[in-house]
Amino acid sequence: STAMGGPAGLLEDLVVTTSHRGRSIGSRLLETMESWCVSRNILRIQLLADAHNERALDFYSVHAWQGTRLVCLRKLFSKGERS
Repeated sequence: STAMGGPAGLLEDLVVTTSHRGRSIGSRLLETMESWCVSRNILRIQLLADAHNERALDFYSVHAWQGTRLVCLRKLFSKGERS
């Protein structure tokens, strides 16, 4: 981020299958990722989450993740355009 400066990490997907939820797997994954980033002097982690996934947003909130005013944009290409 040019606004905040310094290196940043990006977490695009954190998925724990339904049958494995409730075992603190997601929490341990976040903790491990955060420790890895801190050990490499990464100043912050940015996370992409579905705005309508209330359960996930509540999970991240419990782990001290905060919302921002940033918007994620994407542009998709057809297979022919990827070469």
